[in-house]
Amino acid sequence: MASLRGTPTLVLAHAQDVRKRWPWLTNGGLEVDRIGLDGGPAQRIGLYGKHLRVARVADSGRDETPQWWAERDEREEELAGQQRGGFGIGLWVPDEPGAPGRVFYSTADKASTQTKLTNDDAKLTPHVNPAGRSAHRPTVNAWNPELLELTLACLQPGDDPEAWAAFVHQQRICKDDYRDVLGLPLALHLARLADEYALPHDEEEAVDPTAGPVAGTGVEDGPGQLAFDFDTDEDDEDQAHGNA
Repeated sequence: MASLRGTPTLVLAHAQDVRKRWPWLTNGGLEVDRIGLDGGPAQRIGLYGKHLRVARVADSGRDETPQWWAERDEREEELAGQQRGGFGIGLWVPDEPGAPGRVFYSTADKASTQTKLTNDDAKLTPHVNPAGRSAHRPTVNAWNPELLELTLACLQPGDDPEAWAAFVHQQRICKDDYRDVLGLPLALHLARLADEYALPHDEEEAVDPTAGPVAGTGVEDGPGQLAFDFDTDEDDEDQAHGNA
């Protein structure tokens, strides 16, 4: 972090992934505008410079945040007074007396792939939609909304927590590259993709190290580093010039 001391930096931490390494990001370890590294005591964020900020993002993994719903505006007279759920995209501020004002919630609209899914569909129990038709659809793949919790753990003096929460929420909306709102802010989304590409995966078929080479593979010494020899026109030209 010393190299970033003079650069405006926002650290996005995925709560479920980093708590074992950074205990200060647990619910019981959080202290406003204090950061604790390497198992040491929590220190003022100002000791790490005037440009560092930390936001903790928690999703529904391990049932940490619930599925969310938003009240839907019923404009039809026959539905007046009925309570029905809906979907809503936006940044939400909890109305809790005495709260420090550092915790926000981010929600997304219904995914574009769910064109035939309605708010009244149900898998487990019989249900009737406002038109009086059955909405019991146990075989249909459903999309479950997710609530993201944004905790602005460390800010600098004079910062507006809601403005920074809005910035983190906005990072989920990348219409130039993604059709739908991302499950996580863009930086964490890309980090998760990089993790999927970088980590080794189990081979589909187990390799017997005692078995001989497989016909047609050109492998003679069993498992090991693979080398590929590509014959290209450039190689042929280089060889011709070298022999000349």
